Amino acid sequence: MINTPIEVNCKAAEEFYTTMKENLASVMDSSVYEDEEKVRLSTVRDEQLAKVEGLQQSLNDMRQKLRCIISVNDSFTTNKLTDQIGTSSGDKEEK
Repeated sequence: MINTPIEVNCKAAEEFYTTMKENLASVMDSSVYEDEEKVRLSTVRDEQLAKVEGLQQSLNDMRQKLRCIISVNDSFTTNKLTDQIGTSSGDKEEK
């Protein structure tokens, strides 16, 4: 059986079409996969960012509490020292 140039061209066109269809499907599949991966990574990034923001808020809250504790402690220490100085001065004045 001898293939005519038209048959050869048709066969080549069919093979080209099939190859293009397979390549396009492969690209579309990888593109969909990449899009899904981007969405997944974006979601993971958002979750991690929310955790970091939560940790930053907790750290800020702890810092504020620590400042309050230090302030109260300083005030208590100052009052205690003032009382001790007052008591020492009173003892000296009585003698």
